[in-house]
Amino acid sequence: MSASKRTEALLNEYKGNLYEFLTGHHLARLNGIESQFMGNLREDFFSMLSQQEAFIREYYPWLLQDLPGLAQGLGGQLQKAFNSKIKEVSIVGKTNASDKEHQMGEADLLLKLDNNANAYVSVKLSKAGAFVNTKSAGIKSFLGKYFSNCEGVDQAQAKFSEYFDKRYQEMAFELCEKAGVAPSETFEEWKESGFSELPGELSPELRTVFLKSLYDVSNFLFEILNDLNKSDSELFKKSLLPLIGYSRSDMVQATTFYKNTNDSYKLECHRVENDPENSMGELQLKELINRPETSSFDIVFEDRVLQVRVKAMNKFTGKGFKVNCAVKN
Repeated sequence: MSASKRTEALLNEYKGNLYEFLTGHHLARLNGIESQFMGNLREDFFSMLSQQEAFIREYYPWLLQDLPGLAQGLGGQLQKAFNSKIKEVSIVGKTNASDKEHQMGEADLLLKLDNNANAYVSVKLSKAGAFVNTKSAGIKSFLGKYFSNCEGVDQAQAKFSEYFDKRYQEMAFELCEKAGVAPSETFEEWKESGFSELPGELSPELRTVFLKSLYDVSNFLFEILNDLNKSDSELFKKSLLPLIGYSRSDMVQATTFYKNTNDSYKLECHRVENDPENSMGELQLKELINRPETSSFDIVFEDRVLQVRVKAMNKFTGKGFKVNCAVKN
């Protein structure tokens, strides 16, 4: 990964952590519980946040002016959505998580309301029109993990895993043969000869071989999901809820969409949404659309698109491939 890509990857992580803190902080201030909010944070959280803020200050200083204003707007929208006094705000995302808090699904904030109910809030900062990553799982666990309620899923997962193993071996052998090294799905001689293990560093000829294998695996997965949908569309649709960000039925998605203009994040809109299946009426699934010459396909709803993509876990010389999901409203 190039230095610029590493810097961008760090930015995406750090600004997300800072944004959930700023949103929670503003929500606490609106309810007069700022001291409680700060007191609930672990000591190592402040150290981590300080380091990440220093990184943003060095490389993207203008963000430290834009993010607080955006977070205040999102906090205000959340306050209106609950229409109730909030007694406690806690950060429970991965930056401040314990084993117990991992049970909270995608939640970044845990709110205790005036009626003693809990509210779980996922906070996101997203470029307008872009896909937002939601869930991912290994090739050999994806179907079993997210579609376990669908009939025949165990057989479907076994079938998919078997196909992946076969197609991966074919890809590995073809790459090795074209590179003039001994064919092997573990790439021993490939590595010894100093060939790159990163997809982006393959020559055009070799990259075509790699991409064709991804396309084939993606097409196979599409057919399996299409069959599950035809078999029982209601169970299939319910299985998709975690993939669009609702592992919990009571999750609240709070997203700020922005436009990046001249090194500035300009607000497009804030969106606060409850579980669409339980709180917004029927979640309308329209169709599954495949793109055979790509490594992804779309599951299209009335109001959003779920993109399912097959990809390597950085290096292609191991079988640690995964299925990545992302949503665009």
